Amino acid sequence: MVEHISIKDFLDRVTVCLKNDLEVQLDVRAELRTHLEEQIAKFQNEGHTELEAIDLALGTFGSAGEVAESLLMANARRMKLRALARLSIRAVLIPAALILVVWVCASMANRSFPRVGWVNVQSELFEPLLDDLGEEQRFLFVGDTSRKRFSQQQRAIWEAHPDRIEYLDNYLTFLVEDQMNSKAFPPDYLITEFEHAKALDPENARYNYLLAGLLIKSSTSIKNVDEDEIPPEEIAAAGSSCSYGWTCGGRTRYQFEIRDRNLLNRAMTEILEGAKKPYFRSYAGAMAHERIAQLPRATKVEEQAARVRMATGRFLPENAIGDEIVKAVARCAALAQQEGDTELSERLLQSWYPYATKMAEDGETGLDLLVIQYSMSQAEFDFAPIFVSMNREAQAEAVRKLARSARAPYLGRSAQVPVNEDEGGLRDPRVQQGGLLSGTFVAPMYYPPGTSLRQIVSVNQNVLERIGLLGIALTLSAALIGSILIALRWIWARTDTGQPVLILLRPLAFARVVAYSILIPLFVYVVYTRWTTFSGREYSVLFMGGRFALELALLGFAMVCMSMLQTSHYVRARCEAIDIPTPAAISRKTLGFGGLLAVLAASSCVAMNYWTGERANMTVMVGQYGVFIGFLVAFAVVVAQRFARCLTGARSFGQYYGTVARSLIPVLATGLVILCGLVNPYLANAETRLIHNTPHIVFDADHPGITELEVAGVAPLKLATYEALAGEESETLVETLMQPEIERER
Repeated sequence: MVEHISIKDFLDRVTVCLKNDLEVQLDVRAELRTHLEEQIAKFQNEGHTELEAIDLALGTFGSAGEVAESLLMANARRMKLRALARLSIRAVLIPAALILVVWVCASMANRSFPRVGWVNVQSELFEPLLDDLGEEQRFLFVGDTSRKRFSQQQRAIWEAHPDRIEYLDNYLTFLVEDQMNSKAFPPDYLITEFEHAKALDPENARYNYLLAGLLIKSSTSIKNVDEDEIPPEEIAAAGSSCSYGWTCGGRTRYQFEIRDRNLLNRAMTEILEGAKKPYFRSYAGAMAHERIAQLPRATKVEEQAARVRMATGRFLPENAIGDEIVKAVARCAALAQQEGDTELSERLLQSWYPYATKMAEDGETGLDLLVIQYSMSQAEFDFAPIFVSMNREAQAEAVRKLARSARAPYLGRSAQVPVNEDEGGLRDPRVQQGGLLSGTFVAPMYYPPGTSLRQIVSVNQNVLERIGLLGIALTLSAALIGSILIALRWIWARTDTGQPVLILLRPLAFARVVAYSILIPLFVYVVYTRWTTFSGREYSVLFMGGRFALELALLGFAMVCMSMLQTSHYVRARCEAIDIPTPAAISRKTLGFGGLLAVLAASSCVAMNYWTGERANMTVMVGQYGVFIGFLVAFAVVVAQRFARCLTGARSFGQYYGTVARSLIPVLATGLVILCGLVNPYLANAETRLIHNTPHIVFDADHPGITELEVAGVAPLKLATYEALAGEESETLVETLMQPEIERER
């Protein structure tokens, strides 16, 4: 029945008082029109004409003014509550959602994730941790920054506390690094500085060995060479200034060239002096512990990584000296033998044993064990032949047996580490350690047998989820802005059908929309990633990235599409009830295509990770990234098509498009509040909890500056190495090796 002009006029007059709430106005108008149509039909059935029936029906309602007043009174409370709801959406919900998105963006924007190398207190990665420290606390890290060289800046810390051996030890560590990189300090200065340490800690062999290493660096040239390029006669004719030795398990040669014989002799004196001292002790762990104690509790992975990398990185500069020390000792022993000084040659050849034994007893880290391996290998393939040339076969055999016995635990552990990455190999630290924090942790051979990497994978997964959550939040923000643009477009268009309406769903309906659109996809994601074995099997972000990106894209797709579908479902029913023209619904074909796309994407996530086990190969990685890109393109096409249709659709349905867009805004804003205001803090707390409960990156209470996992892995190796060198079974070999020294002492 076509609406009569008098009916339209009457409905306009009685509902104009409700114009402040367009949905209520349209709702009441539709209800009144239904009652009028029923009355008109009744009067027509009684024999009245259509015009007479209309007049009689209007008369039953009374005057328009009285009807309007009664309608206003009947809907006043409802309109007031709805006005408050609309105000809350405009003034609270939408601003809160956008503020939370900005907050999440800001919190993630200044994050950086280390990939390679090691960090000390002069690293840019460590610098942000010092911003909130007081002047005295900061001084403990950086020293006097007005000085040019970093080692001299660190010297200022010791100068302020000259009786603290750990501060002097810290300065000498960085002096070693400076000297190895630049050779900026003359030998006399180095000798003077290390004399301070000898005075403070006279029984510690460490400072003799460090000084010897620096003097060797200044007085010689040691480089690996290709034996095929060296004529045999040149090796045979090698004399006092240049000689050749064996390295790398006796497989390659190195060239040893002397530049300053007096300085080299001083280095050998330091080595022999260090061999007589009872222990080899580093105070770097105590220094790292004291520094880290000044810092606030770590809440982010990169903050804890900076602490771990600072603590582990302290060993690298000085341990690099160990290889050159044993090579220089071997060549100097050979030179002394050539010059007829058999006693000096023997003492030098025996010096590797106390050096290795002290390192095995007092060393703390896997890197200390690595230095021992250098000295063992050098002893077996470079020292033993010199004993043979001296006609001391028994000592040569003792060296070989001791070296092989001491190397056995390390080599045995190394053999347990898979080499083939396609079989779950852990040799590549970026695969084994999770990529984001590559180079931060100890090598896999120092892990205890059977160590699970699941915890460190969980740390990486958590960080990636925070990054992914930001991506989803930005996607929902884009959908929110798109909805606002569509609503404004049809508000400004002023179509004949009227202004777009903000449909306020009933609380239960709104909760259902949010649950289906946001909460259930999140729940499914949590179940999939936390409670099944289908996700997170890779050890590397490189290989994890494609699968992870696809999972997060699928989650974002589900949230955006379900928000649109659920909202449009309720809005369409409401629009039909209040007489807003609606276009044809989305076809089952389109819905089926979208569902199939989502199912295929989800299936690929499962297949690529569960069926391939823990293998992280390039085929799987390329497949993951290919599926992700394809899904992303399809998703973008679907969303762009729907957006274009709502923005440029027929004007006759403009009110409906605008209504859907306006009604979608609170749903998307609520989703953003849930993600940024609830899920993001949960992930942040989970990150803090993980970094303080993951042994890969938690310091051991009894070993300052060393992680729990490294202590657990290194302690058995260190004990086995020490037992091989100084245990009961090795006593006979040690007596044979040290026999000339024992006789001299007698």
